[in-house]
Amino acid sequence: MPSRGAIRSIDNALTALGEDNIRRWATLATLPKLATNKPGELVKLALVRARFCERLAEQSHNENSNEAFLVGMFSLLGALIDQPLEEALRGVDLGRDITEALLGNGPAEDFLTRVYRLTRCYEAGDWEAVERFSQRCGTSTAAIGEAYLDATAWAQRLVNTLGA
Repeated sequence: MPSRGAIRSIDNALTALGEDNIRRWATLATLPKLATNKPGELVKLALVRARFCERLAEQSHNENSNEAFLVGMFSLLGALIDQPLEEALRGVDLGRDITEALLGNGPAEDFLTRVYRLTRCYEAGDWEAVERFSQRCGTSTAAIGEAYLDATAWAQRLVNTLGA
């Protein structure tokens, strides 16, 4: 006999997982297929960026951590499908805020734009900009380093699991 609250149908499963987790799962499941004939490091970098953006949002106590994850995940979509990012994003409905952040068109006060800029500055080793954006995002530079280490470890585990 199933326990109380057991999942008995796809509708129950979808409700239990929630829309954000389903999007995340679908994105992660699709990524290796998009990256056919691409270097494994490209997939890994997309995963690192996704988790890093998500962790930065969590550290900032911002409710947009799922959107931040998508910003990082889709930041390399153009490279994965051999198209300019702007063109690649036309085929995906990520919402205006995520798309603008990825294309660098988001307003300076937009949280997703700041998180993505912080991510790119961290990757480039632009420590002055990292300091500025960390303050704007409401997190410390020490916490940013920890978030990046967490993101790289998480991405490596996922790559090993997915066999990407």
